[in-house]
Amino acid sequence: MKLSLVPERVTASVDWRETPRSPGDTFYRAEVAMLETLRYIRLFAKEQAGDAATLENTREALCKAIHDYGALGIGSFTLLFDGVTTYVNGTLLRAPRSSHEAAEELGRLCGAAGAAELSMATDVSKDDLLALEPRLANILRGEALLPETRAFSLRALPERELARSRA
Repeated sequence: MKLSLVPERVTASVDWRETPRSPGDTFYRAEVAMLETLRYIRLFAKEQAGDAATLENTREALCKAIHDYGALGIGSFTLLFDGVTTYVNGTLLRAPRSSHEAAEELGRLCGAAGAAELSMATDVSKDDLLALEPRLANILRGEALLPETRAFSLRALPERELARSRA
């Protein structure tokens, strides 16, 4: 942490990785939403969605995390995976290394379905997720078309858009 004294005020230049994060922080909420999305997608990618209680708890946790992110006045939660980094609504994911590793896993799971972008409306409901679930395992194996609904979508992006996101 570097301090510089300016007349009548003190300003600090702080590295975000060293700063304690609070639940009201935009980056914290984005990280939590991404981690809950991974937990949810992982159940279907590994075909472990058989336990109804686990699935219901994961579904509720995902909806809560997405709603909390939306409480910041943001209309959608979008993750873009370009193979190197993860972007949340166009901004680089700012999180600890373990969360970046989790984002890479989520990117690989989506990539297996041919998707580079995952998007959810911040008012996504459990019913929206329930409607998607019967096809989700097939989608993640690349055996079904990518879903594009108002509440949830997985999209393949042209290489040109991915190259622009890396620049």
